[in-house]
Amino acid sequence: MSANDPLVSVVDDDASMRNSTCRLIRSFGIRAEAFASAREFLDSGRVESTVCLILDVRMPGMSGLELQRELTEFGHHFPIIFVTAHATDAADAQAMQAGASDFLPKPVSEHALIHAIEVALRRKFQDGAERHSSGTKQAQPANAQVIPDELKVRIKKQDYDNDYLYGKRRGALTIAALALQMGAGRG
Repeated sequence: MSANDPLVSVVDDDASMRNSTCRLIRSFGIRAEAFASAREFLDSGRVESTVCLILDVRMPGMSGLELQRELTEFGHHFPIIFVTAHATDAADAQAMQAGASDFLPKPVSEHALIHAIEVALRRKFQDGAERHSSGTKQAQPANAQVIPDELKVRIKKQDYDNDYLYGKRRGALTIAALALQMGAGRG
């Protein structure tokens, strides 16, 4: 992974949660970076390269919901997936009405989190592709299994041949492919 690859940012005040979440995301070939607070994320210079945000609701200082509102106000429209130990119907409704991609209660399973990221990136990529398509160029379908050459280089040949062809890591490769496609569209 290089510093130019699309980034999934994780903002959570619980060090073990943010570190394990980043390890999980990286295990699927996606660049991930952890931040201990909303302010740390905003001051990091990584907002522009973020393609998806995993965000806690209740944190010291600025809450996740406040961060979501601030990002929207400043024109940052990437998928936000809330993961929280303090799930309430009111917080869920507020986050989703403000455009969150998902709202997951802790503890969250690896499968549920990776699925939420995949769905968020599919929607983001599909929306971007539809906006940029013109003439005979068609938008990429949301369920496309496109594996760019850059990603194939990162995957050991044996893993690609065995795991992808037999479906064991198909979701992981799709997520990474979508993240790379989104990054390539940045210009």
